[in-house]
Amino acid sequence: MTQKQISKRHHYLPRFLLKGFAMDDDRLHVYDKTTGMFWKEPASPKQIFWREDQNTFQIGDVKTDFLEGIYSRIDDETAPFHALLVKKPGPISLTLEEVVQLLRFVTISYYRVPLNDQFIKDYVSSHSPQKLGFKIINKDSPDEAVPADIYEKIMGEPAFVESYRISKALLELLAYAENLVVDDWSVAAPTALNGIGLIGDNPVILKQGFAGYIVLHELIMPISKHHIIYHVKGKKPVQLSPEHKLKVDLCQILQAQQYVCGSNREYMQTLINYLAIPENNLTIERVTNDLFNDFK
Repeated sequence: MTQKQISKRHHYLPRFLLKGFAMDDDRLHVYDKTTGMFWKEPASPKQIFWREDQNTFQIGDVKTDFLEGIYSRIDDETAPFHALLVKKPGPISLTLEEVVQLLRFVTISYYRVPLNDQFIKDYVSSHSPQKLGFKIINKDSPDEAVPADIYEKIMGEPAFVESYRISKALLELLAYAENLVVDDWSVAAPTALNGIGLIGDNPVILKQGFAGYIVLHELIMPISKHHIIYHVKGKKPVQLSPEHKLKVDLCQILQAQQYVCGSNREYMQTLINYLAIPENNLTIERVTNDLFNDFK
């Protein structure tokens, strides 16, 4: 029997999302914060925001990329919704179903990025199976308690730890569903979809430091160069002002670990130069605070 071909290039930001920030030829300019340089040539979504074999595991004698298959199915389900949403000019009204779609996308996106590698490992290792929503049942003796060492062995497997990124997001959604306030979620866009915007490798902007449950945070996430998701209480933007959009893009640069992408290299360089001026004192804390103060 021929073994199923294992994929190697595993994206932590889906390609459909990146297309929303691309030029007309579907390529993006890429800035690498670790080198302080742009890539020589623009890149396609296929070429950026991925890690080799991130979701490939050796389980016994079998090498599998089952987790990448799960992410692919999630992306395939989300892509049509995203494509319709980013074609709409502002103002945009959302149904309950659309808010649930956005919430699932944001939570999975947050835990999926490299920034949260250590958090997921620590979270799994420091919580009991019950707290993780995980239970093993012996099918031959359902009432028989499973030994603790079996739990420890399974929960120590890289496949379990990496899979828990999705489990964490979905368990939060289930817990949050009954308290979901549709009016706290919105998407803003300009009336004319002819702007520019950036996305980094850590795209979800939190009002305050992460407290363990992403659904509880007020947050902002760009989903195209024109569209931004908001989970904020009280006043929200309906249409994007240039000043507000600038702060969102500055945050994308400031909180990125390595890569920032966009459709306009000159605009990206202008922001990078602006952030580099010491007198401006533009820390991530200051810019984030100014960003969320726009809602007061």
